[in-house]
Amino acid sequence: MVNILNKLPLLIGLTGVCYSYCPKCTAFQTTIFSSFLIGETSTSSAVVEYDELDSYLASKYSSNLSLSSSGRLSDMPTTKYQDGYNQWDESVYVKNVGTSSYSEGNCGLVSMSNIMAYYSRYGGKTSFPAYGDSTAVYPYSLPQYLNYFSSYGYVPKSTVVNLHSIYSTMRDFAWDLGYRFGGMNDSNTASSFSSACAYYGYTASYTPYSEYTFGRSDIMNEIDNGRPIQLRVLGDSVYGSHGMMITGYKMYNGYYIYPYGMGVSVIIFCVSVLDSWSSNERWYDLEQVCDYPYPSGLHRSEATTIAKVSIS
Repeated sequence: MVNILNKLPLLIGLTGVCYSYCPKCTAFQTTIFSSFLIGETSTSSAVVEYDELDSYLASKYSSNLSLSSSGRLSDMPTTKYQDGYNQWDESVYVKNVGTSSYSEGNCGLVSMSNIMAYYSRYGGKTSFPAYGDSTAVYPYSLPQYLNYFSSYGYVPKSTVVNLHSIYSTMRDFAWDLGYRFGGMNDSNTASSFSSACAYYGYTASYTPYSEYTFGRSDIMNEIDNGRPIQLRVLGDSVYGSHGMMITGYKMYNGYYIYPYGMGVSVIIFCVSVLDSWSSNERWYDLEQVCDYPYPSGLHRSEATTIAKVSIS
């Protein structure tokens, strides 16, 4: 498995906030990578490069898994999608710590903007700005804003920042609700998303569920019907507290042998995600973070919210 942290801006989620280092920074790399080596612990995260899922599954589970079902958002490329919005590019303010720089911790806004961009690009919602359209954003220069941000270590990334227009609109509505940096709760996320969609003439809904009330079949149904989903994790060993967009799934049947010899039939369920860290899709193994593999249900040992989204 390739160490993805060598390839990307490093992102850490702490106390509900997801931060990102600048691309040049490799601080904490060894510590973080060791927390998600394949199969290290039953609760370690499994973040897998898009082209390496087969080798990951063979190493973690077994080589005789059989693919029972798969799905992908309609009209998306059948190969790795590489055009997602990411946190660093969409940050107006950054936090500098030594030689490292962090994004705003704006994963929730970015993941919802990726959903809007999908509908713009593939879902026929042409009143949204085109995927690549940009808007120039000028950081607030008034002393009260600069003093507020600087008190938390944040400074403007530059005198003008070109954000994707879809994201810029979403951010404007979030700003009115008090967003400055860091995460947002479900209520403010839903309100910002609905307001941004209404601005372009659409009616939108955002309904969060826990993993115990929104399981595999629900995820599959949404993806099969061309509706992207937001996945939010809390306490993940790689992602920390983080939001991302689900773009597809693969479900496998297999037989898991415990180290002490007992075996059990299992269903392995992986989702492809635009994780907001980079522009590329990755796979996220929803079963890896279980206490142990279950035949049905996700039964994650970490808090998870899955948000059902619609735009009409």
